[in-house]
Amino acid sequence: LVSRLSDQEVRQLLLQQLDRAAGQPAEKQQATSATGMLGAVNRGAGAARDGVVEIVTAIATMPAAVRGVIGNLSQPDGIGVLGMALGMLVLALAVAALIELVVRRASRAWREDLRTRPSEGLLSDAVRLLMRVALEVGYVLVFGAVVLGIFLMLWQGHEGRRILLLGLLGAIVVARIVAALANLLLAPSRPEARLLPLDDAAAGTLSGAVTIVAALFGLVVATKTTFLATGSDLAHVEAIALVLGIAIVGVCIVAVWRVRQSIGDLI
Repeated sequence: LVSRLSDQEVRQLLLQQLDRAAGQPAEKQQATSATGMLGAVNRGAGAARDGVVEIVTAIATMPAAVRGVIGNLSQPDGIGVLGMALGMLVLALAVAALIELVVRRASRAWREDLRTRPSEGLLSDAVRLLMRVALEVGYVLVFGAVVLGIFLMLWQGHEGRRILLLGLLGAIVVARIVAALANLLLAPSRPEARLLPLDDAAAGTLSGAVTIVAALFGLVVATKTTFLATGSDLAHVEAIALVLGIAIVGVCIVAVWRVRQSIGDLI
């Protein structure tokens, strides 16, 4: 057959064979790629299914996990030690709140002057607003610093309880800072000082919602670090984060639903 072909025909036949040979690996590679994509999807679905099973199992065994964490936090002297540690935190919070109240009263005139001073232009108003923000955040930082100082002076307990108490303190400080900023912007009880054009009900709803969300977020962080520090299973930590995360989403949905009419009117 070859002997009857011209040189041009032989070259053409050879090129066709080479093209066919070159196309086979590409087709094989495409098939392998498709298999890889399906395999990745399958593996991802399997991992998600296993994760759901782990979380459901963790939720079912959560009471035992909580008892284990409390037991670790109560070592070596029993549940009374944990109660004393929490009592010490409450006492430190009360002392810090009293000192913060004194600082607030001492700076009341300055605070009222910043709030009631007549407008002198956009730049002046912006500077005065930033000073009010710094003042409100500063009050909360004074509160947190006093609690932390008392804690560091008196605390000589074990690591797990230290992480728990510091996590709770962090959650309280974060929630209070967010609440202070929300109160500054929304002023639910003072319509004349409100910076956002909302009615009283919407301002109160949004202020309460963002404060609750901040508190729940701080609680998520504090709980996760405490559980991990006491040797709890990672699945239980993820289950707690999931439950509190669902609570955060629920608060947001309720807040959006309640202020929808006010926001719609503004739009």
